[in-house]
Amino acid sequence: MFLESFRHLIEIEALKGKVEIEENKIASENKRISDLLALREKNNNEISELDQTLRELKLTEQQLTIDSAITKLNRMTSQLTQVSTEK
Repeated sequence: MFLESFRHLIEIEALKGKVEIEENKIASENKRISDLLALREKNNNEISELDQTLRELKLTEQQLTIDSAITKLNRMTSQLTQVSTEK
């Protein structure tokens, strides 16, 4: 009887060790998941910032094109009035 109880005790202790190892693995995986989620959030923020910067650059490029066209139009209008007065 005593020997059988001792075997059960040894088996329980072995199972406790296995449970502890598995709990450590789970904790490690949970940490890895939280790190990946934080990295995903950081990457999403960077992507949003880059998208905003790209939109701003496109708007600036379009504004420069418009300004250039207005300058060209003003110059051509001025030249047209000079040609008209010379005739």
